[in-house]
Amino acid sequence: MRAVVIVASILILLMLRSSGRASQTGGPDTDSNNPIERTNEAFGVGIALAKGNGGFLVNQVVPESAAALSRAIFRGDLITAVIEGDGATISLAHIDLIAQAVGLIRGPKGSTVRLTVVPAGTNTSAIKVVTLTRGELRGLPLGGLWRDPLTIGGPVPTVSFARLSQTNIVSLTSFPSKIVILEFWATWCAPCLKLMPELQREAESISKQQDVLWFFVSIDETTEKAALSIKRRGWNPANFLWADKSAIQAFGISAIPHMVVIGKNGIILHSGNPLNEDKIRALTAGETPHP
Repeated sequence: MRAVVIVASILILLMLRSSGRASQTGGPDTDSNNPIERTNEAFGVGIALAKGNGGFLVNQVVPESAAALSRAIFRGDLITAVIEGDGATISLAHIDLIAQAVGLIRGPKGSTVRLTVVPAGTNTSAIKVVTLTRGELRGLPLGGLWRDPLTIGGPVPTVSFARLSQTNIVSLTSFPSKIVILEFWATWCAPCLKLMPELQREAESISKQQDVLWFFVSIDETTEKAALSIKRRGWNPANFLWADKSAIQAFGISAIPHMVVIGKNGIILHSGNPLNEDKIRALTAGETPHP
């Protein structure tokens, strides 16, 4: 199974500000046996933790919290690492105190935290990184911009992307009678970067078909960050695009790497985990929507 990095940035109330020591009854981002100091600047992500093998287990997910609305973190999942914004990955494997783990997850309102998660009942091949924005706007995911994933068999969203090799804007309506493959990625997505050489080989092979176009779409914060990474890695920038927040929201991207396959008639054939070349060829041969 290919690793998936969940990219559901959700702005919602995770924990009201409070001072003193946390209750020992096991609240969000707490441990039922370990009191944890809360500061006025600490906002959590709506989960309760317990020490597990190689990290910390999710004991509880608070309804309507960022963790719950991400649809990516569930009870029994194992959190193995924490990333503050675009910073370095901090492994939780050798951290024994839950208070330390909670301290890494909490932070100032509006800041971003990324949690490396192994889903319950799976192994590390199913690893994903969940991105959450700490905040206190209850019920307003991304300020109201959140959208459900694309509907298979539905029309492609009417949005544009920036071409990283030039300064022009690319609209999907510019490619009538073409099969378009969009592979969403980011410079901070380790599974994306690991998968990229394989996907680029597939893209080169399958794009030899005159009716297929394959683009790699960065969801980095800026075009400059994506372009610099592409140049440093020696990738051909010709088929790299950049998506702004409205495009990310329109495509319902909550996980990367994420592939979208669009048929010649502008209908969504696939939206989800990246497909290998054989599956793409089989899918596009008959243009049958793929669940």
